[in-house]
Amino acid sequence: MLDNPDDHADWPDRFVYVCATGYGATVNVSPMLHAGSDRIVGLVVLEAVANRENPTTSEQVNAIQPSNRLQDYARNVLGLSQEDIHVDQRHPDFLTVWKDALVKAADMARARDAEVVLNITGGRKTATVGGILGYPRAPGIPKMWMISVGVEPFAVRLVEITDNGDLRERLLPAEDRLDLPTYLESYGVREVNTKARRRYQGWMRQQRGAVEVIRGMLADRSAKRLFRPLYSELYRQSEGSAEVSLDPKIADIARPLVQSLEGCQLNGGTLRVETEEAFRFLNGAWLEAALLIAVEDAAGGKSGVEIASNVELAGLFDRGAVMKQGVPTKAASQTDLDLVILGNDRLDVVQAKANVNVSRLHDGLDKLSKYRNQLAGQGGRAWLVAPLIDDAQLKKSNHRAHAVHEGVKLVSGPQAIDRFIASIVHDFRLS
Repeated sequence: MLDNPDDHADWPDRFVYVCATGYGATVNVSPMLHAGSDRIVGLVVLEAVANRENPTTSEQVNAIQPSNRLQDYARNVLGLSQEDIHVDQRHPDFLTVWKDALVKAADMARARDAEVVLNITGGRKTATVGGILGYPRAPGIPKMWMISVGVEPFAVRLVEITDNGDLRERLLPAEDRLDLPTYLESYGVREVNTKARRRYQGWMRQQRGAVEVIRGMLADRSAKRLFRPLYSELYRQSEGSAEVSLDPKIADIARPLVQSLEGCQLNGGTLRVETEEAFRFLNGAWLEAALLIAVEDAAGGKSGVEIASNVELAGLFDRGAVMKQGVPTKAASQTDLDLVILGNDRLDVVQAKANVNVSRLHDGLDKLSKYRNQLAGQGGRAWLVAPLIDDAQLKKSNHRAHAVHEGVKLVSGPQAIDRFIASIVHDFRLS
């Protein structure tokens, strides 16, 4: 059922926020941003853990670690003190053990002249349902509100039980939304080498002319004829500068591209690549540049949408750059993402595959599936865009079925970029 635009609610002026932790961190973090940090005067975290002394790996990942990150967020962003934060850890399988879990929240709210807001979407349902059923009902007990978090679009709704026993849902306003650093930190990772990423993004944007040439080559199907031998030659040389001899027919295809690309020259059949940026571009980063430019054009500077290419990630608690003789070096990353799009508290992860054959698609799909599960949260998608791979190649493999199984959107063929952008425009409501 669609929301009635005339039937909106508002957040309580002051409240203690209660949520059960789960791996979908945005479900718990976003409502705090939507409400506005000045309204939240306390945090109660429900951790579903069977044995406090010996938690399982699943409990560590799905309860304890998200709880720790949520508490860090409450302290560092909301400015709550340790007295304003309470963690309640109980068995995940039994409703009855949670029956008095919200008593502490009620006590905290009463002491702070506030109300209680319970997020019923995230975490184990035994914790939230048990807490609801056991919430104290007596004079002087602060009112408890329930909220649910939707995915498409990502929105928070107030849930009320009316006097006649019906349920009523009303959309709540969003005062603020997640930015990329906050989103990543809520999942326990952080971006490293951000300055280098921004510099390369700026360089890629300046290659719009070269990207347009390649888009034309994709349309007339000459791109694969160029990149197949070019990749092979560049593979034999070190990144940064290179000299490649091209067949005369291939040189003719390459000439318009080289004339538009900063950092390389074509003299007869000899291609001279003079910079690391140009080497990376010709060795496959042209697709990352094409996707970055196309998504930014589609977004048109729309506020609330963040787009980043070549994002390097490391563990959140792996602090700082490595020091060598007192000089910071490039921080070690644990993985990199070709493109991320964050909007409406939803993260899409994109891998640009400029390969001319299908041999490495399987690993790319597995990697994307992993990071979709770890980072994309509720509603986020994973995309693999491969414009140099055609349907005939895919029909001889199981990659499409594998992509469906892994929850990855595989977009291939000469029109892959256009089809990807059309989906992004629709999903993020950019038009």
